[in-house]
Amino acid sequence: MMYGSKRSVKNRRVNIYTITLNPHYDSFAISPTFLYEKALKFVYELNGETIEKVVPMTYIGPKLGKARHIYHNDPLTGDKEYCGFFYTIIKKFIIDYEEA
Repeated sequence: MMYGSKRSVKNRRVNIYTITLNPHYDSFAISPTFLYEKALKFVYELNGETIEKVVPMTYIGPKLGKARHIYHNDPLTGDKEYCGFFYTIIKKFIIDYEEA
């Protein structure tokens, strides 16, 4: 066991969370735990080029869509289990954002 001032990697805080675009949808899914961050990094592909943008939450917050709930369907029993929720932001809002 190690003692001292070194922190475990597991306990280290991530400065900016990265959110990628799902190619099947025209929106980004944002976890509710990210709503209290100062900024988020969005990664998407446009015209074959990978683009990364850091967008402040002050811009994202008013443009968030309704909460979308996630359910898991068990194929054997047919039971539905609630797994949580997320918010969406339309891809156009992120593409149109100009970094300062």
